Amino acid sequence: MNITVTACIDQAVQKYVFFVQEKQDITSILQGLDEHDTKLVKAVVAEQKFIGKAKSSVQVPFLKPDGSIVHFTLVGLGAKKDFELVRRAVGSVIKAAKAKKIKTVSLAIAPLFEYNLSAVEVASQITTIVKMAGYAFDRYMSDAKDALKDMFVELCADKNLNADISAGIEQGTIIADAVNTAREWIDMPPSDLVPTDVAQNVQKLAQEVGVQCTVFDKKKIEELKMGGLLGVARASVQEPRFIILEYMANPGGKLIALVGKGITFDSGGLSLKPANSMENMKEDMAGAACVMNTVIALAKLQAKVNVVAVAPVTENMISGSATKPGDVLRFYNGKTAEVLNTDAEGRLVLADALSYTVDVYKPAVMIDVATLTGACDYAVGPYFTALISEHDEVVQDLVAAGKRSGDVVWQLPYTDDYKAAIKSRIADIANISTNYNKAGTITAAAFLQHFVGDTAWAHLDIASSSFGIKDISYYDSGATGTSVRLLIDYVLNQK
Repeated sequence: MNITVTACIDQAVQKYVFFVQEKQDITSILQGLDEHDTKLVKAVVAEQKFIGKAKSSVQVPFLKPDGSIVHFTLVGLGAKKDFELVRRAVGSVIKAAKAKKIKTVSLAIAPLFEYNLSAVEVASQITTIVKMAGYAFDRYMSDAKDALKDMFVELCADKNLNADISAGIEQGTIIADAVNTAREWIDMPPSDLVPTDVAQNVQKLAQEVGVQCTVFDKKKIEELKMGGLLGVARASVQEPRFIILEYMANPGGKLIALVGKGITFDSGGLSLKPANSMENMKEDMAGAACVMNTVIALAKLQAKVNVVAVAPVTENMISGSATKPGDVLRFYNGKTAEVLNTDAEGRLVLADALSYTVDVYKPAVMIDVATLTGACDYAVGPYFTALISEHDEVVQDLVAAGKRSGDVVWQLPYTDDYKAAIKSRIADIANISTNYNKAGTITAAAFLQHFVGDTAWAHLDIASSSFGIKDISYYDSGATGTSVRLLIDYVLNQK
């Protein structure tokens, strides 16, 4: 569905939405109504005992002289000024309008300026959520032609702010497009988005915005001796790809590197996943989708930053040539790992990507993003992305970016005790813990640290937050595009 967002232009709409803090006097909200309509709204509010509690709403339909119906909706935000409640309220409004095929919606956003955000910031955030809530992956639906194709949403406040609101809408549209493009790639059936398809998608976007894109084919990957990526790719008929995006717009400034895991389908390899754990494994390239679309968005925003995104992309399949439990792989930086479980493959491809990025680009900060461990579901659940790092400044900046963007993270503990868990008897390290089977999210990060050198580094495990979050209104049951908003905000706020 295409959603067009504009500043208020006073055109007739089907649904007017007003946001109400708990126990707020609604008189000022009703100033545009005549006496009869004001009394009607107040009567309905009183009858339904609506006082603006979070997640509550009241709707009053008006019959216009031409026989059409206009919906006047009050949406509660609660007493606590938490902008995430605003995001979810907006998501619910758009989902409800979409379900009822309402084509025009007006959102009164002036009350949201009380959240210590500028008009530009409010408009950007609301636009992002409006467009995220409108996302639907329906290209394979035979009845998709019957769905609502277009929606017009206007953001209304003092008309003196229209220029700021328009600027925020432009920014929010770019961010939302990045999130939704990542979602679309993740939602694609794995046979329709193989590693070469991912590379072509990235190349197309890069060409459109003038970002340098480099793609290594299998021969080049072999020349670079990326044994982790080659070891995982060995069983697939689809060739691997190693994708690099470079956006350099701040000469002399620091370089930030983003590295994303790109497993377009993960069977688990010979350590085969159960069937019900395999059906959504098209999502295992969410990290790659995130970092690539983050850089594209930064380029569209014309951000004065230097950022590189790197993604090792392959399938993890089964065949007679598959990597076997007990095999030893040698990575780009010369280190070796004993493969005790072929379903712990993400860290193997990331090992090459991280060590290559450090060697070639020498970034000031490096952040990897990966659907890395099922243990993350138990560590933080679907509402946070797990964050592991020993670099306090990077952690603080990521936590702050998460709060601003709504793409929140939670730091997990990380000490030498966890690092000792991946010792191997025959190689430098093992790809899973060898002395206990707990804290899998943390021990996976301990593996990755062997490939980052002295770089200020943070690991984001998005395994629990990347797919299937049904109870957040601006998502649906598929891909979430998690960490795109987070990383855009993080990079934009680096000095």
